[in-house]
Amino acid sequence: MKFVHNAIALVLSVSNVGLLTQAVDQDDSGPISRELTDVEYPDFRFTNWDTIEDAIKEEAIALGYDIATWDKPGTAQIEMKRFDSLSVELKVNAEAMGFNEKQWDCYQNHYSSYSWNEMRTLKLS
Repeated sequence: MKFVHNAIALVLSVSNVGLLTQAVDQDDSGPISRELTDVEYPDFRFTNWDTIEDAIKEEAIALGYDIATWDKPGTAQIEMKRFDSLSVELKVNAEAMGFNEKQWDCYQNHYSSYSWNEMRTLKLS
């Protein structure tokens, strides 16, 4: 009996095709890519600290960002949390910046706090 194990690698791309999720089968069938069109890219998040609007900067500071963590995505502690685990106040800050739950979990948390079962249920794997 042949067992096929799937490994999922989330690949964020700021290209003309947008966000890609790449699934790679261990049975050597090759990579399979699909575009996720339901998660809008939050351009404001991937803009240099010195050029973001003051209103966004204020919300970012409330979320614990500073120039160093904003300009180096993946380094802020807040990014380790999925949206539904944020306090009501932090959710308000994130939403005031322009994030919705899908955007936060995809582009901030990168689904790192999701289990494989949750990812399968949400059809992310």
